[in-house]
Amino acid sequence: MQKMTQEARLFSVRMEEDADTSNRGIRRKGALGTAMDNFVIVTDSTSDLAPDMVRAHDIRIVPLKVVFGGEVMEDGVNCDGQRVFDRVKETGILPTTSAASPGDFANVFAEIAKEGKKALYIGISTDFSSTVQSANIAAGDLPDGSVEIVDSRNLSTGIGILVLKAVKLREEGKSLAETAAAIRAMTGNVRTAFVIETLDYLYKGGRLNALSHMIGSMLKIRPLVQVVDGKMIVGEKIRGSINKGFDVMIKRALADKDRIDPSLVFVTHASAPEAAERIKSALEREMPEADIAVTVAGSVISTHCGPGTAGIIYMVKE
Repeated sequence: MQKMTQEARLFSVRMEEDADTSNRGIRRKGALGTAMDNFVIVTDSTSDLAPDMVRAHDIRIVPLKVVFGGEVMEDGVNCDGQRVFDRVKETGILPTTSAASPGDFANVFAEIAKEGKKALYIGISTDFSSTVQSANIAAGDLPDGSVEIVDSRNLSTGIGILVLKAVKLREEGKSLAETAAAIRAMTGNVRTAFVIETLDYLYKGGRLNALSHMIGSMLKIRPLVQVVDGKMIVGEKIRGSINKGFDVMIKRALADKDRIDPSLVFVTHASAPEAAERIKSALEREMPEADIAVTVAGSVISTHCGPGTAGIIYMVKE
């Protein structure tokens, strides 16, 4: 979770192989009375937004793929994180993941164009997947200015938080180009961190050697992983229980308390609902003004982090 290919290493990652119409044709007016682009916001399934968020804002989702042997499944369509965990438990084999294809994007962009609208795609970091490159290829066949593509330099709800910021900008009357430029400028303000409970998925996925897996498991090492400039780094190797790991992550987030944008903070987890609620409660005690949403990691992100993982995602103010 540099492109998630099978040969990727844990922390030099590329995440590729291992994830309305009532206003049709209408140009609305922005706050200053100027014509506003009628555009649809598109993201991919690794943004891990809750279904109600997607429906509320007519966000279009392009799924990445999860591959079990010869069976290809679509993230968020016919495969979720729990299904991955159940299958791994049954077989002992970790699936691989793959990017959305140019054809996947061409279909979505064509559908939006038929509605008389433009598209803004905000997607997973190009250091994790070639999904953004696929979107660029598809957009190349469309008229200039009809599609804007933003590399989030992030993953999971580190993408999702930017998507919802784009929704707000669109509601404020910003054009497609203005919204895309603003979101690009925001990518460096997103903070994404998560703690991994089990090293098994990193080992099974070939991103951790046998010796490191054995030693790490014996010492109960819980990696605290951060996304920095589109890449993953180990912020800290925490020895002890998973709750100790979460406590360290919470403490690190709260050190930013005065800079955190309280309008939206995510707690995202992979089959760890109790941990997510515990983290949310700890944040709410210190930041009662914050809007904190809990979401569940999809099958692509879950394939790379494993069950029991939980993270905190927020933006810092300018």
